[in-house]
Amino acid sequence: MSKQRKYSLEFKEQILKEMQDGELGQDAIGKKYGISISVLLRWRKKYEHGGLSELAADRRGKTKSMLRGRKPKNISSELEKLRYKNVKLQMEVLRLKKLDEYLRGNAISKRIQKPK
Repeated sequence: MSKQRKYSLEFKEQILKEMQDGELGQDAIGKKYGISISVLLRWRKKYEHGGLSELAADRRGKTKSMLRGRKPKNISSELEKLRYKNVKLQMEVLRLKKLDEYLRGNAISKRIQKPK
């Protein structure tokens, strides 16, 4: 199992420039720095999509915290707010379904038991 590392923005930028120069291939750059090709391709895709700001963004753990029912510290966009509210409502529906199932099970078991 590999250890998840966090690289600085300057380091990522340096590697992307090396990839763009084309002196070394992706495989060689990956071996040189000990980084998998999939990580290099992910960095390039982020950079092409949103520039340095997108490359600098670290979004690890956001979804997990939302699924645990915790409110993210900074909800920046309306879409994120709606996604958060949607997850909370889905969790509430699941809780109510379990409660309903439990209550119906108890009601049925009481009807089956005959008074003595």
